[in-house]
Amino acid sequence: MNNKILVSVLILLASAAVYFALFAEEGGYGRQINSLIAKNVDAKGGEDVWRKASTLQLSGQMSLGQGVVVPYRIDQKRPLKMCTEYEFNERRVVQCVDGDSGWQFLPYLGRNLPEPLSAEDALAIADTASIDGMLLNAYERGFRIEWQGKQDIDGRPADKLKVEMPGGTVRWIYLDEETGLETRVEYTTKIRGKDQLVVANYSDWIAQGGLLFPGRTDTRFEGTSESNFVTIDNIVVNPEIEDKRFIMPDFTRSGS
Repeated sequence: MNNKILVSVLILLASAAVYFALFAEEGGYGRQINSLIAKNVDAKGGEDVWRKASTLQLSGQMSLGQGVVVPYRIDQKRPLKMCTEYEFNERRVVQCVDGDSGWQFLPYLGRNLPEPLSAEDALAIADTASIDGMLLNAYERGFRIEWQGKQDIDGRPADKLKVEMPGGTVRWIYLDEETGLETRVEYTTKIRGKDQLVVANYSDWIAQGGLLFPGRTDTRFEGTSESNFVTIDNIVVNPEIEDKRFIMPDFTRSGS
């Protein structure tokens, strides 16, 4: 599997696990966006309930393409710590971020020691690492949100929001008009030097501990027919997760 594609899969996997709470700037469509925000937050349990979650652990099945399906686990901890782990070709694959930097372990590519993530990949994954979601307190963090009208998503009307982060990363989020839940998220990534639109469709929402999560995410690159999926089969709210889980191990030291 191409490593850039792997990073995109993990970004979408993380996006499927997190909670989106959007904050609009004043003016323009600010009131309309704030109304959409409130509906989305309430639909998923409310801000107060999410604030009580200091750690999360999610697990399920993830397809990597060409019929390969693997079990995965995500560990998240406040403020911006996240690790994704799964097995590929009978080897453990790990990718972690802690808000400032990240590391990965990719033995299926013949890289048998943990290594730092590139600044670009660490930033892309860190965008989705917060338990609260990518955009809680977005105004204070410098995010810009623009309402881009209504769009039909699988026969249902949805509100389209363009969300630009301080580093320039852009996400397009579609909120179902009736439920207020995310029905689709899009963003662009570079594949072989060209911008490629990634589309993630959310479905099968499930409740746990007063919170709501998308039980299934189907992703594809625009212009391709193959779709990958992620399911969330088990959710643990506030499990005990030590900080060392997110620190890059040193396998070269004796006893490591």
